[in-house]
Amino acid sequence: MGTGPFKFVSWELGGDVVLEAFEDYWGGAPAVKRVIFRTIPEALNRTIGLETGEVDLAYDLGITDLESLAGNESVTTLTSPSTTVWYVGMNVQKAPFDNEKVRQAVAYALDPQGYIDLVFSGEATPANYTMLPPSVDGYVSDCSDYSCNVEKAKELLAEAGYPDGFSTTLWCSDTQVMRDSAVVIQEQLRQVGINAEVKTLESGQFQSETGNGAHDMFIMSKTSIDPDSMLRSMYHTEALGPSGNRCFWTTPEVDALIDEASTTTDTEHAMELYAEIQSKVAEAAPLVPMAVEHLNAGMQSNVKGFGLYPGKSHYINGTYFE
Repeated sequence: MGTGPFKFVSWELGGDVVLEAFEDYWGGAPAVKRVIFRTIPEALNRTIGLETGEVDLAYDLGITDLESLAGNESVTTLTSPSTTVWYVGMNVQKAPFDNEKVRQAVAYALDPQGYIDLVFSGEATPANYTMLPPSVDGYVSDCSDYSCNVEKAKELLAEAGYPDGFSTTLWCSDTQVMRDSAVVIQEQLRQVGINAEVKTLESGQFQSETGNGAHDMFIMSKTSIDPDSMLRSMYHTEALGPSGNRCFWTTPEVDALIDEASTTTDTEHAMELYAEIQSKVAEAAPLVPMAVEHLNAGMQSNVKGFGLYPGKSHYINGTYFE
């Protein structure tokens, strides 16, 4: 429907999306003449589809399934870091998360590598306490001094007036990664005296309720290939609520830094500003970036030319059968 390499043919609600090659595409007619996108919710079933030959290309396989496919000569697998960052957020409109020391205590309580090992079977990259992934311009690896430190977390909680910890709720949606994440985060928080009751909601309700600020703590991910898009949606006043800033934390200073970084024509200055922003938001700790998700795909060995796009919107054009 436009100027792309493929044309829309059909879409069945809850079923297949069918495209066909646009022979007059300005970049040349695609090698593949027909593409069928099929939703297969369970990762295991996507793997079975590859093994049986029913599926030519499958996104987002299970980590254990990738391992089982390693010895299959008829299937090729790819893995690559994405620009999706998983994080734990806190609603600063609600006590005790209106207290910066409490939020910093949470940052010290959480163990990103332990989280990655248990939720992603080790197949993710620690976020280094910044929402900018390493492949995005402006990323700095040392924007804070945080590390997993239970004693430091307890010390900060005591200074904030919570020597025995406190109880709260940890919200997540009803996806497998979210549910697994909640269990791990809940246990890590328990180690410092924070009793977090997990509240699981249907995805649509989760998005709506957290956008309205009904939550205490929450687990979420954000994907962006642009530093302004990522930082603006997480920390800017104009993004409060459903637009991305579900922590409801902002300051005029950080707003101004984000705006200046997005409008300056001096690239070096922009990178300096992004480094400053990352340092300031890490200190305030309205959220704790945990992991940069890795992408993967499996394909029949005769499928060539496909590559994983860090922003998750993978391109089929250029893929062909050998």
